[in-house]
Amino acid sequence: MMSESIISLQNVKKNYRHSDGIQTVLDGVNLNIPQGSVFGIIGHSGAGKSTLLRCINGLEKPTSGNVIFKGHQVNKLDNHQMLKIRSEIGMIFQQFNLLPLYTIAENVALPIKYLHLDRNLVHKKVTKVLSLVGLLNKANDYPSSLSGGQKQRAAIARALISQPKIILCDEATSALDPEITGSIIKLLKKLNQQEGITLVVVTHEMKVIEDLCDYVAVLHDGKIIEKGSVYSTFSNPQKSLTQNFVNTVIHLSIDRKSLDAIKLPEHSKLIKILYKKGTTNVPLISIISRKFNVDVNIILGDVDILQGSPFGGLLVALSGDSQNISHTLAYLKQIKSIGLKVIDND
Repeated sequence: MMSESIISLQNVKKNYRHSDGIQTVLDGVNLNIPQGSVFGIIGHSGAGKSTLLRCINGLEKPTSGNVIFKGHQVNKLDNHQMLKIRSEIGMIFQQFNLLPLYTIAENVALPIKYLHLDRNLVHKKVTKVLSLVGLLNKANDYPSSLSGGQKQRAAIARALISQPKIILCDEATSALDPEITGSIIKLLKKLNQQEGITLVVVTHEMKVIEDLCDYVAVLHDGKIIEKGSVYSTFSNPQKSLTQNFVNTVIHLSIDRKSLDAIKLPEHSKLIKILYKKGTTNVPLISIISRKFNVDVNIILGDVDILQGSPFGGLLVALSGDSQNISHTLAYLKQIKSIGLKVIDND
């Protein structure tokens, strides 16, 4: 059950006027982001992901529709009101945007530099957030001496300094190698779980969504084409784009050349069995082999754990009497806890 929404986008549309006409970047986006959640927005370059984030923090005003943050209609606020709202919204980017002539501590303190706070209080705040991201020993170093992962940790500390309720992450891991990406994902997850900070994560990387997010929306040409929990959305994708993202982490496709090399028996049926919650503890392959007297040859298998449940499936070839194969397929189709796709291998 979803908790109360901290952010709501209501039929948000964003147009840009150019010399050659009007470009629609967001086209009727409706989205509710639960408080305390990690909400992913995935899509290819140009889908409108970054523009959506900029509408949330008020850097862009929607052409029409409303953006609601904690009950405040962001797109109707004046500059003074927006300053308070923005103090509750942190942001991190693909580029770290650290000032090279400032120490890490000075970079982290920038968002509160002009609040006229006591110097000791600023030092205390900086120490706290640098400890939180594991960079306290780098406080007096300069950005040039840090690795890419450390620079992103410094950027996260800077986003935390004003004690935000939400952090917007715009492709925050796409400039990092896989190992460093994993460490940043763990840090973001810790901030969500221990500090209760809501995260909105924009990415084109399925692995980031899989490892970090609770919910996901798939954005394509400015429109949300699918949304829901990460598991429900990716275990049963309704759109081809969503399936393409799933295929980047679950590999159950086979090309004609590989299929020919396997030399499947004549009249065999190639099927894809997709696991859903609670199905991996059922000996399905053994059951259908005994029940219908068919040979089951596992060609490919790829199963991962997503939000505590199995995610993935098997590519198998069914061989035997054609009527027995037909009965097997009919049996599998009526099992609601799996997905089934028959692949043409003729």
